[in-house]
Amino acid sequence: INFCRERQPFCHKGDPVPQIGLLYSSYAWRRIPTSLLYGWENMGPIKNILAALLDSQLPVEILMDHHLVNSIKKYPVIIFPEWETIDPAFKPLLADYVRNGGNLLIIGASAVNVLKDNFSITGTDSLEKNRNYVIGMGKETQIVHTDLQRIDDVGFEKKIGSLLTTGDFRFPDRSPLAAIKQFGKGKVGVFC
Repeated sequence: INFCRERQPFCHKGDPVPQIGLLYSSYAWRRIPTSLLYGWENMGPIKNILAALLDSQLPVEILMDHHLVNSIKKYPVIIFPEWETIDPAFKPLLADYVRNGGNLLIIGASAVNVLKDNFSITGTDSLEKNRNYVIGMGKETQIVHTDLQRIDDVGFEKKIGSLLTTGDFRFPDRSPLAAIKQFGKGKVGVFC
């Protein structure tokens, strides 16, 4: 308790400095089939992303849809984590946020599919679900079992990782694993 008391003059009634907002969409959450009334049974992806951010000692706040309207501009980074849908009213809000200098990270095939049209990201019209893929980063390759949203290798200033047609870097697929593009004054990162 002494640890807390020593820091009380600096922390008590203090306001957090917004850094990273992790979007917890009540709109999307209500559309996930579940057997529990208020269950977290299908929330593995958002819990894992939150754990990764906290384990990296990054300051993150969980933001629900209704928080975004008045506070989105306070956050330098917003993460849209693997949601399969979004309230249609929030798509233009996110696009304006990035266009005016915000940074948006879209994680997951379904999430990229939901928002790609708002950020001029072209790719296939449908998700590839539940398949094995060979990915490569640095000098390492790995086989992952996941969903995938293929994006075209166009308009991105930085590409990260590769989808491979085999376990050999000499045979890359045209679709990057992740990429960053300028959109207005801000940036959009996609992790497919």
